[in-house]
Amino acid sequence: MANMKTEFMAFEPDIDYNHLARLCESYTGSDIFELCKKAADFHIREILEEERKGRPCPESFI
Repeated sequence: MANMKTEFMAFEPDIDYNHLARLCESYTGSDIFELCKKAADFHIREILEEERKGRPCPESFI
């Protein structure tokens, strides 16, 4: 299921999935899904803020 929802997403190569699993031990699938959506929204807000300031979006943001 996770592969289907993330197949078109880019991830940092050095993510410690074991650490993330420990942090989210008591979370439900819905909790984790909402957490991921909020993280994506935060990233989009950063990009929009840079554009609002007239700065080009760094390639690393995309």
